[in-house]
Amino acid sequence: IEIRIFKGTIIKSRLFASLELVDFTVKLVKQHSLSEITKLSWEEFVSYIDERSYSNCVSYMKERKLL
Repeated sequence: IEIRIFKGTIIKSRLFASLELVDFTVKLVKQHSLSEITKLSWEEFVSYIDERSYSNCVSYMKERKLL
C-alpha cells in the first residue's frame, strides 16, 4: 500500500510526523469498522492520537493549529 498525502520534505521532524500519522491511521483502521471510521469527524479522529506515542505528529499538528 502506498500513502500519497504528504509533500516531500527534508525536515526531519516533519518526516517523522508524517510517518507517525500513517502508523496511527493504520492502527486505528485495524481497530474499527469501516462504518465507524467513515463517521469520524476530524476532532474525533485526532482525539485518538496518543501524545506520548506520536509526539512528532502532535507537535506538528499543534504548530499548524490542526489540534
